[in-house]
Amino acid sequence: MSSGLQLTLEQRILTECAKGNLELPSLPDIALKVRTAVNDPAKGMNQIAKLLEMDPNIAARVIKIANSSIFSGYRLTSTCMEAVARLGLHVIQNIVICVAVNNLFAAPNSLLQYQLKKVLDHSRRLGAISYVLGSMVKGKQAEKAMLAGLVSQIGALPIISYLSRIPELKDNPRFADRIVNKLSGQVGRMILEQWNFDEELVCVPENMGNWFRDEAPEADYADIIIVANIHSMYGYGKPDINIPPLVEIPAFQKLGLSELGPQASMEILNEAQEDIRQAAKMLVL
Repeated sequence: MSSGLQLTLEQRILTECAKGNLELPSLPDIALKVRTAVNDPAKGMNQIAKLLEMDPNIAARVIKIANSSIFSGYRLTSTCMEAVARLGLHVIQNIVICVAVNNLFAAPNSLLQYQLKKVLDHSRRLGAISYVLGSMVKGKQAEKAMLAGLVSQIGALPIISYLSRIPELKDNPRFADRIVNKLSGQVGRMILEQWNFDEELVCVPENMGNWFRDEAPEADYADIIIVANIHSMYGYGKPDINIPPLVEIPAFQKLGLSELGPQASMEILNEAQEDIRQAAKMLVL
């Protein structure tokens, strides 16, 4: 297919976005309710646990995560109340949103299954790697870093849905792939703004491939996603030849994984593979 058709489709998608005609995914109701309750001083752990119990799928996932090797204590939890007490309210909030977003990726009705699976697998890898990186970077929350990884490609969902209605693309997923890669960051920002996420997360989709981004002296969640993105490419298939060496990327240098410098930090990242595998298990439906 021609570059002219690609440009036409890109313009159509952006025009539909600007008019509000592109159907953007909504943050699931359970995630909204939990986020609101966690930020309400009048609500406590009992109320949060009762909210979780209203959604059996979310409740089961939260209990499973609370019993995972990452969070597990000396005994298994069997109720939402025990899970909330173990994890804490803000961890629960981020985990519930992670699970809800993960479910969004798993269930859209699309003819472009190849594209959807590719985005889902990459988002899960980014979430798992980002979780581990977030646990290493001072001042960052591992669960929020995982969420940043999962939503980094959220803009792909409405684009895939739109392209699935174009018959010519049914047997040409690579053409659709180029369109998704080019536009998902811009559309993703619109979705996260609509979800009232803070700017730390809103800026993630547009910057996940911005290798030389250098916004501030301290690392932020976008920096974590940039490093996670590169790490995921090296760990799964041949990396893009245009990606610079990790040690030259400002985001990697800011993470400060080791006081001994970038080379030692790379070793720490490579040695964290088992932690990454355990984090990935939390995202498997």
